[in-house]
Amino acid sequence: MTEAYQRGMAAWQEGNYAKAAFIYEAGIESEPEQLLYYWYLGLAQLLQGQEEAAQITWMSSMVGASELEIEEWTRELGAILEKEAVSQTEKGAYRNAWLIRQHLREIDPDNGHNLQQLLWVSIKGKVFKEEDEVIAQLIKINQEIEEPFLLQILEEALQLNPFPSPILEWVKVCAASIADCTPMIKLLISKLESLYYQYQYQIGADIARFCLDFAPDNLNIVLQLANFTRKLGVEGKWESVKLGERYLAESQDLCSKLTATHCILSALMEIEGQFERGREIYQLYKTLILEIVEGEKAQKETDLGLLHRALIIGAFCFYFEDGPQINRPLRNRLAQLSQNALQSLMKEEVKQYKERHRERKTKTLKIGYLSECFRQHSVGWLVRWLLKYHHRDNFEVHLYSVGAPTRDALQQEFRAEYGDNFHYVSPPIIQITNQIYQDEIDILVDLDSLTSFPTLGAMAAKPAPVQVTFLGQDASGLPAIDYFIADPYVLPDNAQPYYREKIWRLPHTYIAVDGFEVGVPTLRRPQLDIPENAIIYFSSQSGYKRHPDNVRLQLRILKEVPNSYFLVKGRNKEKEKESLTSFFQQIAQEEGVCTSRLRFLPKVDHEVFHRANLTLADVALDTYPYNGATTTLETLWMGIPLVTRVGEQFAARNSYSMMMNVGVTEGIAWTDEEYVEWGVQLGTNTQLRQQVAYKLRQSRHTSPLWNGEQFAREMEKAYEEMWRRYVTAPSNSR
Repeated sequence: MTEAYQRGMAAWQEGNYAKAAFIYEAGIESEPEQLLYYWYLGLAQLLQGQEEAAQITWMSSMVGASELEIEEWTRELGAILEKEAVSQTEKGAYRNAWLIRQHLREIDPDNGHNLQQLLWVSIKGKVFKEEDEVIAQLIKINQEIEEPFLLQILEEALQLNPFPSPILEWVKVCAASIADCTPMIKLLISKLESLYYQYQYQIGADIARFCLDFAPDNLNIVLQLANFTRKLGVEGKWESVKLGERYLAESQDLCSKLTATHCILSALMEIEGQFERGREIYQLYKTLILEIVEGEKAQKETDLGLLHRALIIGAFCFYFEDGPQINRPLRNRLAQLSQNALQSLMKEEVKQYKERHRERKTKTLKIGYLSECFRQHSVGWLVRWLLKYHHRDNFEVHLYSVGAPTRDALQQEFRAEYGDNFHYVSPPIIQITNQIYQDEIDILVDLDSLTSFPTLGAMAAKPAPVQVTFLGQDASGLPAIDYFIADPYVLPDNAQPYYREKIWRLPHTYIAVDGFEVGVPTLRRPQLDIPENAIIYFSSQSGYKRHPDNVRLQLRILKEVPNSYFLVKGRNKEKEKESLTSFFQQIAQEEGVCTSRLRFLPKVDHEVFHRANLTLADVALDTYPYNGATTTLETLWMGIPLVTRVGEQFAARNSYSMMMNVGVTEGIAWTDEEYVEWGVQLGTNTQLRQQVAYKLRQSRHTSPLWNGEQFAREMEKAYEEMWRRYVTAPSNSR
């Protein structure tokens, strides 16, 4: 080797590509026949971002060469590029390796080894692009790949969000030539849960189906697939029902059967018009809960199984019936079993959490809010005012967002407001709880309750000394949760015996907002073929909350009020619209109401237009036994009179609490008969409607329901008192 080459390589080993390039340029001037100078000069230029110069350098070396010489020299260049790509990969310089392999791909486009390595370094170097044709080339040449390397690529690819569907297609091709796909299938199955919480429902369903081909008897895959397909439109929901039915038929233990009924109900209740079929499944659901919590043998057999299955089970009770005296204690006992199961699998972590310091290190109280819904969602819209008005000097607030980052506008606001204290956390549960524990959170506030498995799983492990449920869907009943936020109306004094948590009543309301953004209406009466002098009733709720018994009452109101119409918040997809229309029309015919008086509104693109369209309505009709919450707030904010049926459970008293806090009792019904009476009266009495609308407009200036700052102060006082009680309590009672 020449002295110039050795000096160039010394600079190269130091990573000084500019110096190496200078040496090789000088070498070419003195020894133009030395091809190595051209190869390494081009490489040095490439690694400095001078791709065009590199191409010219390599091409200039071959000017005047014969075809045989060009072929031989190209092989030499390819060998050098391969060697340097390996070196860059070993250094962890994946982007450099990717750049080199891209040029090697131009020289030898069907080199399967290079294409496999190129895919690997593109993912590691975070330069992978789904539209790149490298995967298509890999599929075309179908070169065998060593299983460990395939698993290595797949493991990294599964960290991408979204996971690229072309990679799955390539994996399917590779699987055909692998003797044992078990490790690959295990890896894919282990990632299904994370894909679900990254909102990658379609690719998750595709991967689950692929795994099921290799393990057709694996019921856990069947359940995972059912969860994904439920998110994929009406057809997907029906597929989810069928998968749930298979899971139910093939399950051997009570816990799995209960999980199956929960799965079936989750899909059925989202398909309009399937409530009666859902009611049949609900009876089995309720029976299985009773058998598990009351049968000593059943508890022993299903103890650990409850970890992944029972944390959120019980929520459907609130949609089907208003019976807290029975359903709350039942849920509490199920919650106890599920918490025991989870803690048995996290013994070391739970022990560590319990041994935390009893006194906080600073005067600032650390509050953590945990939710899947820090986005444009009911929880996000409601909690934002509390988060806006928190006193940052006295409270260090952390937000724990379960799931992958999104471009959601409200989530971006939360991130901008809370910066480093906005944390993305994802299952497994231990990952979530360790983050909360390491942040030394004093009071952890669950915003999702029975709607979120990972949130409840984290609460069950109790990573914070004091834990609270706020918003969500009634209390969860977990022993690890100390308090449930309520007010004097939503949960009366006689409700405490039904709850394991201590009910913490705020002085006025359990929720408050400063108001809502409202856009320009997208609909007018003429567009809906409704006369200007007609009375319009409106229903904002959908899916789970549309109980047929309540719909019958709504249609009886319509029947008794001449020249009235019923607007139903609808769906946009054709099959969803068909099932919704059929559901209402059937009940209307049974009640003797002309179906031409029903109108189904298309779903609007943004909530500001939904709120604006509320002004079409003269009267809103609430649901029962599960009232509106955010929809009630929106209705009252827009000054629309509301008829609500008050029940006994938390979910049946949301609207009652809100109406009491705005000083409106007109429309509050304590029986089905009163519900119909108020609906008729508000529909036929123009003066009464105007009086209620006036009260609602005035309440914007006086009601605690519309005072987010006052509400924040009341919540902060509650947190301080909760903490005082914690630190002053005897150690053995904590």
